[in-house]
Amino acid sequence: MIARAQLLVGSSIEAVHTLHSEVGAVAAGARQRGDCLLRAHPAGVVFKFSQEASWCRWCCRHSTARGVALTTACETCGATWCSADCRHRGEAAHTLQCAAVAAIKAAAQALGRDATLQARWACDLIASTHADAATQPHAHPGGASVETAVQPAAAAVGGVEDHSEPLPRLTHVLDMVQVQELVGRKPSKACKARTTAARAVLQWAPDSRLCRAGGGDAGGGGGEGSAAAAAAAITFETLQTALGALPLNSFGFYRDGDNCGSGVYPAASVFNHSCSPNVGYRHEGRMLVFYALTELRKGEPLFISYVDLSTPFVERADVLTEQWGFKCGCVRCVTERVDIDVVAAEDPAAAAAVADKLRWIAEYDAANVCECGTVLVPSACQPEEGGAPVTDCQCDSQTLVT
Repeated sequence: MIARAQLLVGSSIEAVHTLHSEVGAVAAGARQRGDCLLRAHPAGVVFKFSQEASWCRWCCRHSTARGVALTTACETCGATWCSADCRHRGEAAHTLQCAAVAAIKAAAQALGRDATLQARWACDLIASTHADAATQPHAHPGGASVETAVQPAAAAVGGVEDHSEPLPRLTHVLDMVQVQELVGRKPSKACKARTTAARAVLQWAPDSRLCRAGGGDAGGGGGEGSAAAAAAAITFETLQTALGALPLNSFGFYRDGDNCGSGVYPAASVFNHSCSPNVGYRHEGRMLVFYALTELRKGEPLFISYVDLSTPFVERADVLTEQWGFKCGCVRCVTERVDIDVVAAEDPAAAAAVADKLRWIAEYDAANVCECGTVLVPSACQPEEGGAPVTDCQCDSQTLVT
């Protein structure tokens, strides 16, 4: 948890050890509904083959968002950008992974869908989190270096001073890993895909600049040296472990209800789950931004939802047990598992209490949940002037709630 806690410096949340999990998030101070709590940078983003031509590789905007047109593409790996500016800002990371991604895409049929996606995510993880160590800063058209441009200055959001978290690195991903086997399951298809993906990256990375980048975080210094020496710094075990973060800690990019890709945001991994969360989040371009849904006290535990809240209790419980290995004990789950008719026959007073909680849940959903089951953020939470388009829910059918 120590590495991830470093990513929260300047945010409105703190990481703490909890009774039932390794780590949890609490409010660093009193906050109001709509206040920005955290602006998280990604450590690796990947879009599906069928979707990548519609998403900007740098700012993660969809081609239909505010009329954005993807005007430039790489002939080698197929990456696309919505502008020359976005390509310029992402060029350092793109250069490091381009050849490796092209080789992995060419072998996609042999690797299989899951392993291919994981290998491509691993390439972006290594390249994007080490571009600053492997390349010299170069000027951005606005006058700032690329490193400065990707980490904006503090801005007043929701009435509080808001700072983007420090840029994540491979060490932060390794710190957040919750490999599926650790929650009591046998080696799975996902484990096999991780193994295949790790081998694929190690097979093709030495022929690109990717390994030289990865070597910096493993003690290699990130400087010049042979590709073989750099490859040794990125071990099979390291890659396989990092890939364990993907299935349990990724946040999807959605368009018209379809999952188009995903990104891993190490700072966001400190949030635990509740089916009645007090924190909502959305993509604002490349950033994943978290907002308070209620008034918060200093030290109050913070929760997001891992699941579709439009599904019944039994289905939610199955998903949480199968994918994350725990049972949710939030007020929604405790209330919805009760048969109110049986309770009413045995204890009318208890039945009235259950009915009150069901009314609270209905009011909560009306204020915070889209019809598709996604938790929305308050309407007062608008992106900074000139900021990237906002994605609010998976179905894109509802505007922000008030």
